[in-house]
Amino acid sequence: MLVLRRLAWASGLLSAVAIGCGSNVEVGGGGGQAGGPTGSSSSSSSGTAGGLPDECQVDTSQPTPHEVVFRFENATDQPLFLRRICTLDLAVSACADDYGEPLALWPGLSADCNDPSGGCVQSEACLTEAVAAEAGVPVNEPWPGKVYTFDINAEGCVCHYEHHTAAAKYRVTVPVFGSVDVEDEEPAFEVEVNFEVPAPAGIVAVPLSP
Repeated sequence: MLVLRRLAWASGLLSAVAIGCGSNVEVGGGGGQAGGPTGSSSSSSSGTAGGLPDECQVDTSQPTPHEVVFRFENATDQPLFLRRICTLDLAVSACADDYGEPLALWPGLSADCNDPSGGCVQSEACLTEAVAAEAGVPVNEPWPGKVYTFDINAEGCVCHYEHHTAAAKYRVTVPVFGSVDVEDEEPAFEVEVNFEVPAPAGIVAVPLSP
């Protein structure tokens, strides 16, 4: 799998922009579990705490977290590229939130709000990468089935709470590029695929085509 790298940014102390590495970040979260009927988060950017509408529920006896591998496959005869900035540039939204604001899939460069030692996290340089999606060679991106809400700790730095996503319906959206210049060019098109968690065999297939 071809990966071309370009230096995108470097910063000192953590910022709200850097924290999510492309994910939606909303400061003001709380502890507990989010994303389903058992959620107890006082504030969640996922919009899924406090119970799921019937049309969004998925019956399962499998325990959380529901790990997923997104499998991106080039369904065209043209060269296609995905963008990676810390993590692959994709968004997951929840049926319970009417597929609105994307979930924060990663904690980014933030401390754990439940860590009694607190403190701040310093960031390193992050690269923008063009990831080639070659015909017949899928690009696999694992997601551990967790989402994050954010708050400010005693030191005044951004920290995160970890939540397991509920068994429910979701949507993944990914921008697709026609060249390796994924930093400056607009995507050639976007792909959206609805899926359920837990996913069959833990795989969510995402065909890449306009």
